[in-house]
Formats: sequence, C-alpha cells, structure tokens
Amino acid sequence: MLVQDKIRQISKTIEKGKALDIGCGTSPNESIIPHTEYLRLDKNKRFHPDMVSEAHDLCVKDESLNTVVMTEILEHCHDPQRVVDETHRILNDGGVCLCSVPFIYPLHGKPNDYFRFTEYGLNHLFRKFKTVEIHRLGNRLHCIWEFVYFRYFHLILRYFLPLIKRIHFNDETYPLHYVLLARK
Repeated sequence: MLVQDKIRQISKTIEKGKALDIGCGTSPNESIIPHTEYLRLDKNKRFHPDMVSEAHDLCVKDESLNTVVMTEILEHCHDPQRVVDETHRILNDGGVCLCSVPFIYPLHGKPNDYFRFTEYGLNHLFRKFKTVEIHRLGNRLHCIWEFVYFRYFHLILRYFLPLIKRIHFNDETYPLHYVLLARK
C-alpha cells in the first residue's frame, strides 16, 4: 500500500500533540500518527467517532490542534477549499495537516466522489499554509496495475502485488496518489 507507507514515513517528522482525524472511518492512522490525544471525526455514526460531523463545518475551536489527518477524504467533499480553510483555522501556529488524495483511481463512495486533484490543484487549495510538501506516489505501471487488478483478475494477480509495490521509478505524468504535509 503506497499511501500507508508514505504516511508512516512522513509521520516520523510530526511532533506529538492533539490530533484530529477527519473522516476517520476505522481509524487506521491512530497507531501511526504521533499524538498526545487522538480525536476522530466522521459523518458516519457506525464508526463510533468522537465527533459526528461533515468536514465542511468543524465544531472545533480556532488554533486548538497540532495535527489534522485527512486520508482519502478531500475528493468526497463538495467544497474542498472550505474543508482546507477549516483545517487551517483549527490548526495552531506550526501545526500540520497530513492529507492524501487519489489521482488515477476508480470511482468510489458513489455518488459522493467529486474530484481528482493534481499537485497544482493541491498547492492552490493549501495556499494559506506556510509550507506544502507534495509527494507523488506511483507510476504508469502502478496505474495499469490498478485498472487490471481491480477490474478483472484480482484473485490471480494478488500474488504479484508485493512485487509491483516494490517497482519504483519516477513518473511525473501518471501519479496514482498524492500525499502532502502542509505546515501552518
């Protein structure tokens, strides 16, 4: 899993503090993200989040968090700029937002799959932040694999997945995902 590996790597640079996982689902990042307190927010009550809310209107005090995590959520938000602005509002000075988004990826979460972002679009969305590091993940081979694996022969091809994950070459034209770290 390219995204989880990159999140693990980046999280080593994050200082412990109060963290909020927006769109937490089953909270797969809680054990990865350094934190003193880990709050979970999701619009779906079945995940038993600490807060049930949409990402567009966060009921969190201004500048009250050290870290915000948004993995594979922004593409499901009808107003992503508003979500990023809310994130900026609730982070303290020096706080970070760790965000991942798909680029070449099948429709999912229908009918609420609204956007695919390029690194230029992400830079624009996070323009209020002091620094933005964007990590491009995947290449042409990973994109082809994604289409073939999910669509047709996944029972046979799953045995090759560890090998495919290890094939890395830089390909600016065909990223599969982006992971970014924005610092306020």
